[in-house]
Amino acid sequence: MTTATAGFGILRLNDYADQRGDARLQLRDIDAHAQKQSALEWEAVAERGLSSDLADELRTVQDQMAASMAALGDLDRGSRQVGEVRAVLGVYQAAVADEFDLLAHSDFAEAGEVDDQRVDPAFDRLAETLAEANARYGAAARSATRTADLGTILLLVVAASVIGLRRIVAGGFRASEPPGRLSVAEGRRGVAEQNLGRVCSRRGIVVINGGHKSACGRRALVVRRRCGGLRREEAL
Repeated sequence: MTTATAGFGILRLNDYADQRGDARLQLRDIDAHAQKQSALEWEAVAERGLSSDLADELRTVQDQMAASMAALGDLDRGSRQVGEVRAVLGVYQAAVADEFDLLAHSDFAEAGEVDDQRVDPAFDRLAETLAEANARYGAAARSATRTADLGTILLLVVAASVIGLRRIVAGGFRASEPPGRLSVAEGRRGVAEQNLGRVCSRRGIVVINGGHKSACGRRALVVRRRCGGLRREEAL
């Protein structure tokens, strides 16, 4: 039960590390979309207006950014990092929306002020927030991975120790058996030889066992141990 619980804990740590890695990917996507939106903003300023093609591309980028933000929220629901990113991203998107609205109405002077006073500071703050969140998620993922690796090593050591202890105990039981104890087959052979010896001594038969010979008459019966049985040879 303890081993199973430890294994489950290790799996949970690995899942946690994977989730933090996925969160970092979403942060990078949000940053990439913000960079793209900033480029579109500068293009609109250069064109002194917002063309239909530019507006379509802007909507696509903003939809992608919103999807990445939603995915980040699903990976780490209710966390402080997600709350900070969402809040800063909202401020930036609101400033960008106001600037593009002014550009669409050809109010370039006011759009420039919004860009300097609101969009640029919000963009810088978003970049800092994304970097901070990325660092936190990275540290959390590394910590979880190290803990899971350490737990795996300890689990293997414990398993090896248990196996070794079982072998030692089993060897101790075998060593505690009385010395010279005969197996069932050996006991049966001994009884058979004793019975045969008594018969031979009555009939005057020579018995040779283990190389020792005793003559009791003209006929001889050779008895030797061989492969767990008796072999009898008669000689005149």
